Amino acid sequence: FGAGPEILVGAGEAGWGRGLRFGVCFYLPLPILTKEGVCGTRYSEVGVRILVTGANGMLGRDLVPALAAAGHEATGATRAAFDVTDRDETLRAIGEAAPDLVVHAAAYTRVDEAEREPERAFAVNHGGTRNVADACGARGAKLVYVSTDYVFDGTARAPYTETDPTNPHSVY
Repeated sequence: FGAGPEILVGAGEAGWGRGLRFGVCFYLPLPILTKEGVCGTRYSEVGVRILVTGANGMLGRDLVPALAAAGHEATGATRAAFDVTDRDETLRAIGEAAPDLVVHAAAYTRVDEAEREPERAFAVNHGGTRNVADACGARGAKLVYVSTDYVFDGTARAPYTETDPTNPHSVY
């Protein structure tokens, strides 16, 4: 991730020189979170209360301190804090945290094991994401979802966009 002036969030092919690979990428300059807002919402200059799910994962471990260093009230939530597959627990935890913004980075990321445990992978990546989205809706929080390029078939000749059709070749 590095200590650059921007944070990669989103889903997408690329990483553009950062060694990251996600589905559709977009960059949010750190100031946009305080001055311009996310998804059309303007936030105050004092920072944004941000909850990052999957805080023990590769992205979460980098994102929480980077957001905090940018002046935001960043909190990381691990599976020990709440299991995203448990709807009631997710609604409770996000409600209690009262974030302005949730970066949903929790995921079942073991590609090969997902083929052997498709129900578990689906429960986390689909059901867990639905639970987080519902909790954000109930709270009125904005949601940034981080996905993977594995939802695409890899045949595109240009970076994928948010509107490209998906065609996954695996459960993951």
